[in-house]
Amino acid sequence: MKRSKKAGIGLLCLCICLICLCAGVIIFMKKEPEKLEYDDREFQELLDENTLLYEQNLRDAYSIPEDTGVKEYLGESYDEELEKENEKYIAQRRAVQILAEQYCDIEPLDYDELHELMESENASRAEKIANGEVVYGNTEFDFPEFCTYYWDELESSVLDQMMEESDIDSAEIEEYYSNMEEPLYTDGEKVSYYLYTTDGSLPDVNNGERESLELTFGEIRDYIRRYGVEEDVFLNFDKDQVNFLYSEDGKNVYIQFAELEKDTDLSDEEEGMVRSMIVKEQYEKELDAIVENWGL
Repeated sequence: MKRSKKAGIGLLCLCICLICLCAGVIIFMKKEPEKLEYDDREFQELLDENTLLYEQNLRDAYSIPEDTGVKEYLGESYDEELEKENEKYIAQRRAVQILAEQYCDIEPLDYDELHELMESENASRAEKIANGEVVYGNTEFDFPEFCTYYWDELESSVLDQMMEESDIDSAEIEEYYSNMEEPLYTDGEKVSYYLYTTDGSLPDVNNGERESLELTFGEIRDYIRRYGVEEDVFLNFDKDQVNFLYSEDGKNVYIQFAELEKDTDLSDEEEGMVRSMIVKEQYEKELDAIVENWGL
């Protein structure tokens, strides 16, 4: 009886230990995200500069009607929502710096270092202007403008390095291309359309007579110039959409997308385009993973 009691106590202790161990694992797996660190001056400068951008993001996120102000719609939560958008903006750029350090050995810069670099860049551009040299882009940056310029440069450097390090083979490129919804817009691809000619009324796409038209993207650009129409008339790949093309001799001609024929033999240029898309997608995944680590 005593042995059975001791065995029961031992089993109970083992169960308690296992429960504690499992709880510890769960707590570890659900640990709090890291805190995003930033300078208050940086936060305020970017918030002041990017308020309109953040308002548009919020309008899209909450489906706010165009005739309703974002501040009016959000009420008391407006300021808090703007600050969250600002944190996301800063987090994205911090993530770019982290990847730039990882792939290109470029040390991240803090607020004061970015200001020093901006002043140096502005001085360099002013000197070029004084010497009659050509300056591309801004002749002088404010801080938010310089941040955008600097991070765009970092992103370009990271993508170039990721492209150089990538080992994407032709099979992977072909698979990615075959699953793409959008075309590459090269002349290796062809687009088929239906043309409807009417006496002015809208065409009957179900029973009306129609002609077929097949164009490369180079030919499509020629058609756009010839008829002076918006690009969407030819580049809207919605099979239910019918667009007016032109009038001639009292007749209206309408166009409807039918089918996109992809290139069956990608050129080196086209493979390079697809490879860059794959790398950009990987880059964005790595950015998102870093931002998620901050709980944003």
